[in-house]
Amino acid sequence: MDSNSYKTTGTSRADPPPDTARTTPPSNITNTGYDAGLRQPAISNVLSYNESGRNLQDVDPTTLVTQDMSNCSLGRSLSKATDASISSAHTMKSTKSTQSVQALGSYPLGSLRIHSGDVQEEPKPSPPCLQGGDVVIVTGVPEDSFFGYDTVSFDIGKDGHFEGIRELPPGPHFIYGGSKSGISIRNGFWIMSRQRPSGEPGNIFVKRWDKYTETIEEEVSSAEIRIQKDNVPSVFNKLMPYNVRAASAQGTSQPKIGSATNPDLVDSHTTWQNLTFAIKGAMLSRITGREWNEWKVSSMDDCKSTTSIANDRKTHTRMDLASNRTNGITGTDHALTFVFSPGSRTFSNSAVGRARSEQAMDTTSHIRTLVAECCTFEDQDEVIGELQLCYLTGMLLGNISCMEQWAHVVKLLFKAFQLAAEEPLFFRKIIEAFHAQLIYDDEYLEGSIFDHNDNLQNELTAVLTIFKSRLMEQLLGKGDALSKQEIELGETFERLEAWLWKWGWDLRGNYVRTGKIQLEDGEYVDAEMEDFEAEDERGEYAPVIVELEEDGREKGMVRW
Repeated sequence: MDSNSYKTTGTSRADPPPDTARTTPPSNITNTGYDAGLRQPAISNVLSYNESGRNLQDVDPTTLVTQDMSNCSLGRSLSKATDASISSAHTMKSTKSTQSVQALGSYPLGSLRIHSGDVQEEPKPSPPCLQGGDVVIVTGVPEDSFFGYDTVSFDIGKDGHFEGIRELPPGPHFIYGGSKSGISIRNGFWIMSRQRPSGEPGNIFVKRWDKYTETIEEEVSSAEIRIQKDNVPSVFNKLMPYNVRAASAQGTSQPKIGSATNPDLVDSHTTWQNLTFAIKGAMLSRITGREWNEWKVSSMDDCKSTTSIANDRKTHTRMDLASNRTNGITGTDHALTFVFSPGSRTFSNSAVGRARSEQAMDTTSHIRTLVAECCTFEDQDEVIGELQLCYLTGMLLGNISCMEQWAHVVKLLFKAFQLAAEEPLFFRKIIEAFHAQLIYDDEYLEGSIFDHNDNLQNELTAVLTIFKSRLMEQLLGKGDALSKQEIELGETFERLEAWLWKWGWDLRGNYVRTGKIQLEDGEYVDAEMEDFEAEDERGEYAPVIVELEEDGREKGMVRW
């Protein structure tokens, strides 16, 4: 038997009584008959037989075996070699098959057993429709639901029909949705469409709508995934093109989906690239804790820092770890792991004196330490990627934790004055990412990232005002010795400041620190603004002259 062959063994339908020994087959039946003759590779014929009620005690065992062998039939004709090995005296024609088979053995007739070798199906050629890019299939999306991808979002109206998206360009993409109810959970998947050479077909991603949770989930059935992939050519024209506006201009028929959140169905690929240029697959795996192209996020996800995870590993009991594993399997209590932890100290424990004060006011050292310890291959772009992921997950899914994390990261980055001076190219990308988010927030979204915190706008205005003052001081100090990257950094921030002016954000430093204000009863009182006290060295940050002792200690200090 060759290494890729199969064989089956059969047994009589009527087994002999327990006290009866195994019946010896007729001498004129060769051994090939006992193996059912299935010595040809990849035979998958179905054996059939006829049953009849018989009293086993009244029938001779030899006659019984012979009759059973005659009643066995094979759904398809066997090879000529098998036909030659079976005696013609014991071969009978069946009305249900082409060739009858005689077989004995310990396994039921019709069972096939693989003795050795693997059968691998030849891969099917990819349909031509995949040449335009990746395809996302979403099955079971009902009416009165909400769906979106990247910068496009819409409602599935009455009699609406939506099956998926086609022609996704290379890069990161966010597929999300949920019920139209205001209190429903929204979730989504990040997928990464890779850049492929010309002529190579795109991938097919299959998702499903869970009617119980009213969310988009991974399709777990391999059979359903295969069916949906094979069905792509027949439904390809029913899928929504990624670039909706371009397809509409060309007169391409569009699926009926209902009403769009934005009348123009914002489909600018450039806008999405500006919002996601630093998001990478390795970063998504680290943040979500999931496998490649299975990066699921939800409006209920919490945020957790990598430093807190390290501490938890030291203090968690076995019961805690088992609970965490259960939560990961069931999808409950999932946390996104970010690099920057809210409330963490920005200075090192080993720094003392002036060095500690500088690190507390300038986050450069803190950011560089976290990049070296937590980012994949010390990739600085993951810092920008986290900023972009927090914004999009927070705004598109309504995740409050991600909105708060975004505000924390923005404040932290714009306090890295030394980093801006030493790495102008990297910081220019930070400013461009922040600027793109504010433009998208103002022009394309119904709400705003600032709605969840009434004081956030004033806090960021103060942070950006200080950053501008420090940046201009460093750039002007170099005079004509500025490099090309430093000039571009200054121009990038000027564009951001000019755009913020229409929001009423005044980043100029000539603001009033002290003055008189009028109370409700008309009385005027002297007032002093507490903003920028640290920058101006006022209030609790004002310098104080102290008298020192001979050993350098301040006089009047308590000693032990």
